[in-house]
Amino acid sequence: MCFGFCPDYKITVYGDGRVVYEGRNFVDVTGTQTATLTQDQLNELIAAFEKTDYFNLKDEYIAPVTDLPSTITSVTLNGQTKTITDYGGCGFASREQAKPPQALCDFEAKIDAVTNSAQWVGQP
Repeated sequence: MCFGFCPDYKITVYGDGRVVYEGRNFVDVTGTQTATLTQDQLNELIAAFEKTDYFNLKDEYIAPVTDLPSTITSVTLNGQTKTITDYGGCGFASREQAKPPQALCDFEAKIDAVTNSAQWVGQP
């Protein structure tokens, strides 16, 4: 977490459409909530994932400053798992080497949009 009021939560999306939200700190809803995505919503996430070329991205994009929000994504597909840490990259990185590809930023945003995380996290 950052030193301020960055929302601290985890969203897990399963292949069958189940969504599990775990709110920790600085969110409107703490604790566990569940939802279900439609096949169309799952397809949106899959398309965003495929556009990122996720498994070929770097494992981390780190802005060279302190106290920024992080987004950590992890995907498991066909027995292969990859995790990417994006520390301040989409909104705050000024150095080119710390900036993630726009497709990763779009994927991160798509996860929040499709799962409607704002219903639990609150509006920024």
